[in-house]
Amino acid sequence: MIHENREALDILHVGFGHPPVIGGGPIYYLHHLCKEQNALGMQAACFVAGTAKKQESTDEILLRHEVIDGVAYHIVDRRPAHYFDWANPAREADDKDLERLFVRILEATKPGILHFHNLVGLTMSLVEAAKEFNLPTVFSAHNYWMLCPRDDLFAPNEACCEGPGDGARCASCVGVPDKTEDFMIRAERAREILDHSTDLILAVSHRVKEILARCGVPEEKIEVLKIGSRAAEENWLRLGSARRLDETGPQKVRFGFFGTIMVRKGPHIIIEALEHLQRFRGRFEVVFHGAGLSANYWARMERALARAPLLWDHVRFPGPYTQEDLPELLRQVDVAVIPPIWEDNGPQTVMETLAAGVPVLGSRMGGIPDFVSHGVNGLLFRPNDPMDLARAMAR
Repeated sequence: MIHENREALDILHVGFGHPPVIGGGPIYYLHHLCKEQNALGMQAACFVAGTAKKQESTDEILLRHEVIDGVAYHIVDRRPAHYFDWANPAREADDKDLERLFVRILEATKPGILHFHNLVGLTMSLVEAAKEFNLPTVFSAHNYWMLCPRDDLFAPNEACCEGPGDGARCASCVGVPDKTEDFMIRAERAREILDHSTDLILAVSHRVKEILARCGVPEEKIEVLKIGSRAAEENWLRLGSARRLDETGPQKVRFGFFGTIMVRKGPHIIIEALEHLQRFRGRFEVVFHGAGLSANYWARMERALARAPLLWDHVRFPGPYTQEDLPELLRQVDVAVIPPIWEDNGPQTVMETLAAGVPVLGSRMGGIPDFVSHGVNGLLFRPNDPMDLARAMAR
């Protein structure tokens, strides 16, 4: 059975992944949004790219149906590409096999509204398929995948990209220069779909709206709507509402990093800042909570830490954590450091941290300034600038 309710859906959400198999802010956001809509008496469900990979060339795409924590999911598994499809960018723009499965769901569930959140692992043309049914379409820009095949406008040389242009340079950026023409097709199709097949585009921060408009998306179609976070709500109820500021300050400041330990998230900026903080030895510690630390990145972090030998015992890497662990981990820190070096759309870590009553030191880029008011609930520092971060930490 495709959907357990006989009534037509009010809303069908489209995205990538589902809990508990895959975590991440937008995935949990979509799940809780759908769950809350159902609790309010609406009929809402999700159509998502799943995680089961294609094992054999003869494997066909699989559409399965599952109810997870009260939310109905229509999950597409065994797709030709599990995540990004850089070898076939034209398929990211138009995939008729995926369209046919999507149309089956539209015919069976008869939704009143389509809300697209993330098309990674799916195809852009699903938006056009919705318009064939004369359905109103909303698109939330949780990432930049429609503009950037990497989804983050962040190049391998660690520079922020201004946008795809005609798409030609995207081919070299992802390492397939022989696919230049296909990436140009991809860029053109993205513009067409955002221009003509979406009724409303929700930017999750003001910076996202600026970037979309700069890349040619009609500004009149874009509205800023900051997303919420169930974890943030729970953090406020459990921690933030009861937390009181110690005006004398703690004797030893505990800084915390939360998130995937990877280049674009910027944890190395914290390590590089330590070189300028050695005079504060014994007065602080930094704890990096998260998974994803590769051998190459760890070597880079070690080289930076070697320049601050007096602080080696001030740094800890406890490893991965779950959403359930987060309140207790936030209870153990005085200040969160969120130093991305890319245009992070609307980082939920910021919302979750502030809701717990923990001030944030954040990069002045992406969606962070929408949430962190300099000198009020945290401090903003110049992105990719260890010295400026060190000044903020010293305050």
